[in-house]
Amino acid sequence: MLGLLWSVAGTPAAGCPSLVDAAVAGKPGALTALVGRCAPADLVRAAEHAGVPADLSRFVRARRTGGGDIVSWKAHHRVRWEGTCLAQVDEALPQADRLPALACLADASVREEYDPNELSDPDDDRARFLGEHPALGEAFARCTAGGTGHDCLDRLLPRTGGDGGGDPDRAAWIKAREAAHPPAPRQPREMHCRAVLADERTVVVRCDGSLAKSVCNSESTPLQSVLVPVRCASDHSLVVPLSLGDKPSDACVTAARATVLASRGALPAARRRALAACAPQPAGAAPGAAVRDRDLPPAARGLVAAVLRRQHEQGGAVKLPAQSRRIAEGCGFDVFSVAVPAHMIDGDDWRDYRGHPLMRVKAGRHLPAVGGGVDWEAGAPWFAIGNTLRQGSRRVRHTIQKDWLESFRRLDDHQQALDKGLALDRGRGETRRQSCQPLLVDACTGDIAEVCAVTPEDREPPCPGVRLSDGRCEIIRFARLPALDGAD
Repeated sequence: MLGLLWSVAGTPAAGCPSLVDAAVAGKPGALTALVGRCAPADLVRAAEHAGVPADLSRFVRARRTGGGDIVSWKAHHRVRWEGTCLAQVDEALPQADRLPALACLADASVREEYDPNELSDPDDDRARFLGEHPALGEAFARCTAGGTGHDCLDRLLPRTGGDGGGDPDRAAWIKAREAAHPPAPRQPREMHCRAVLADERTVVVRCDGSLAKSVCNSESTPLQSVLVPVRCASDHSLVVPLSLGDKPSDACVTAARATVLASRGALPAARRRALAACAPQPAGAAPGAAVRDRDLPPAARGLVAAVLRRQHEQGGAVKLPAQSRRIAEGCGFDVFSVAVPAHMIDGDDWRDYRGHPLMRVKAGRHLPAVGGGVDWEAGAPWFAIGNTLRQGSRRVRHTIQKDWLESFRRLDDHQQALDKGLALDRGRGETRRQSCQPLLVDACTGDIAEVCAVTPEDREPPCPGVRLSDGRCEIIRFARLPALDGAD
């Protein structure tokens, strides 16, 4: 009956009120069913009627603190947080980062300070002033020949502080800036979260305070990237479901932890056992269906990542053959890199380092025909490993023109990306947001993995992997290639 609670039209069925009562009463599985099958208003109603604090003793818990400065074109935010992180196993506990992960909002305090002087697009006045003073415009053009636009603008027309330094135009800017916009103090916003409901796989927290109200009112805050979709009660408190998923099998936990301790020689066999136990073929999956880490429960995904981090520590990156299309073989299978027309490759799929998908077939068989009626967009079973590129500008140096204000706004995010060290491919006009290396290509099992260092944007959610010392996020991705029927 629970499977019928959500109608074809997407509106909640009459059974949702009973699920609200069952979730509040702590019935096993009721909260998970409520979150997955009923409307947000039903979840909010359950949170409002929750009584005693939720029992979190069934979960692994760890106290974390984090925070950092987050700058966007709208404002400068300073975030500090402390909270209890929850998971089904230790390996799935989130790490501390600039923003709190959802799983870290149980018993949490979040404080954010923002600069109200920057909320009305801080560069409007500077851009106009620069365009009205030709000498400053020429100095900006000279500066950008060897520096970024933001650094040059801050040097010539500082947002705060500074002195004229003998330059009448600069002195005039500082005088106009102080007269027009007297600086206001930073504005603090806070919220406090507590777990109010829980079952075996799901926890619901409720957050209140001025920061929670700002999120409910869609005001500018980095927390908007974490708390999606937003569910708010009538008192402007936030209601946030935390999906912790199923607890992994004992076989998965035992094999994964044994792999983390395995020697270099024992690692391949231990890794295969662990990945087979933690990422099995889903029951009822269609023939040729693939296994991807993103489809695994959070706890199993954390154990798979721990296994592959051990692989990374012991073996490092895999060097793919430069010439041969056969990139791996073993146990009667071959893995090939297959050339296909560029328009057939979707940006969401994995690519190898020549931009081609990967296929696994029995040894001695020819590859199945590529194209000729194969419906790639419908999910044909192929993968590829490689880098993701974000379209950018072909030029780093920008000059002052009549449309300066429009151009500055259009290129603002791109300039900030360059300031943070993104590599610009001048030949292709693309900005590389992540740099990836192949970590594993196992022809015997079809297991493939890559490790990527991703340069985040300010509005992105917390790092799901390990934050590196240079600010990038290291992510390990895993999938299992199905064995395709090749041609004789």
